[in-house]
Formats: sequence, C-alpha cells, structure tokens
Amino acid sequence: MSDAAAGASPDPHHPAPVTARAAELTLAHLHEENARLAQALAAATQELHRLRFSLSHDLRAPLRHVGAFAQVIEEDFGPQLDVQVMAHLKTIQTAAAEMGQMLDAILGSAGKA
Repeated sequence: MSDAAAGASPDPHHPAPVTARAAELTLAHLHEENARLAQALAAATQELHRLRFSLSHDLRAPLRHVGAFAQVIEEDFGPQLDVQVMAHLKTIQTAAAEMGQMLDAILGSAGKA
C-alpha cells in the first residue's frame, strides 16, 4: 500500500488532514500534560510558601536577637566601653538591620512569584 493510499500525504508541505481520532488523542494528551504541569506548579508554590515561612520565622528571630542584644549591651554598658567596642556593636546592629532588609526583599519578591 502506498503512502497516499494509507492516508499519508506524499507532499510534506501539505500534510494529510487530521482524523477525528487523532485530534481526540492529541487533545487527551494535552489535557494530561496540562494536569501534570498544574500539579508541578502547585508543588512548586507549596515549596515557595514553606521557604517564605522559614525565612520569615526561622531566620528572622535569631537576627532580631542579635541586633537586640547588641543594643542592650550598648545601652547598659555604653559609657564603660571603649570606642572600638562601641564601633563593633554598631557594626553588629547595622549588619542585622541590613540582613533584615535583605530578608524583606527576598520575601517581597517571593510574594510576587
């Protein structure tokens, strides 16, 4: 049986018409692929929410403690500390604040995703 007799078009630039069964199979495959992609998206979204929770709670609390303890030391012992120690405390407080801003930026961009 020739290609033309089997329903295949002899001219690759003008393919044979798609049968209803072939269209149904293609549509079914696309629905399956869509469902698979939707499931993958849901899993990725759930992972993003877990990451956001971890960043906002697990990392932010120790960071707040570091900054707060540096501030307490400065307030309670500031007059007794030399200039270099005070500078180190300010560096700790500044770094903690910058890290908090970085976390905010990460959480802000993750919320838009």
